[in-house]
Amino acid sequence: MTFSPIFIVGNSRSGTTLLARILSKHTQIHILKETHFWASYEKQRKYFSQLKQQEKIHLLNLLLTVENRGINYRNEYHNYSDEAKEIYTRCAECKTFPSLLAYFFKYAAEKNGKTICGDQTPSHVFNTEDILELFPNAKFINIVRDPRAVLLSQKNKWKAAKKMGQPISEVVRTFFNYHPITTSVLWKKGIEAGKQAKSDLPPNTIYTVKFEQLLEESESVLQELCNFIEVDIENGMLDVDVAMSSNETDEGKRGIRREVMNHWRKRLSDTEIFFSERINGKLAEEEGYQLVHAQTGVFPLFYYSSYFPLHLAMAFLLNMNRVRKPISYISKKLIPFNH
Repeated sequence: MTFSPIFIVGNSRSGTTLLARILSKHTQIHILKETHFWASYEKQRKYFSQLKQQEKIHLLNLLLTVENRGINYRNEYHNYSDEAKEIYTRCAECKTFPSLLAYFFKYAAEKNGKTICGDQTPSHVFNTEDILELFPNAKFINIVRDPRAVLLSQKNKWKAAKKMGQPISEVVRTFFNYHPITTSVLWKKGIEAGKQAKSDLPPNTIYTVKFEQLLEESESVLQELCNFIEVDIENGMLDVDVAMSSNETDEGKRGIRREVMNHWRKRLSDTEIFFSERINGKLAEEEGYQLVHAQTGVFPLFYYSSYFPLHLAMAFLLNMNRVRKPISYISKKLIPFNH
């Protein structure tokens, strides 16, 4: 059977998790949690043929931990050692990194009674061509959201992490990850990467959806997504749990929350909006987002500017263990995109 995974990509806090939950409500589709397999397992990917059996089992152990508990618990890999050994034993054809990963994806789907599998790592928007080389039949769904809404969601992400009982290290990391300048630059890079993928990838390989359209025109957008994936739309796909929301009033509710689109108007400061529109104004308008032309004062501008170096230093230190080459990874996401 041809392996045709679905990769949900885009900027962090753009709705990738919501979309993954919606698609996973389909009786045929299972979207795994954020694997980060491209950046997190670079050594295993590049030198797979040199790995010993125990190292391959260790890799499966890490993937199982992420799928069962999330990326922030991957160091607790010993919890799934027996299952990892069983998968390795059954995966006789896994002679390459792509074949092992494909087998794991299919295993996770079958474990949930599904036949179609996928991944929801937002940063894979920067690696669409690379991933397509590994999996030639892959499909990508690129989700785009208002940069100011992304700013608010990223700003409050640490609160969501705290509510979800995530490790204190993750709460601290997400707190220091936020700055209106960095978050705005990352949004720009993600949008440019998505546009480049749309231009470079073969036809019918990537589908771009607006977060706001998903909320306002849910059924029609979902129908188009199902057509793209080549499955029939099913009832109940939009009846999803709200979890890991940065909006405390939404947590634990069900269904599509249309009101979240405009929370940024009251919950961001004028200075934060100012930074977002200064950095992304033209691109945001091209994506259909109307600017409010916010202004800022000297003191708030000085505060965010003076805090910026500390933010960068802390974000670098706290994210070092998430990728093998943090400098290369960060520069790829922050240095202006080359077309």
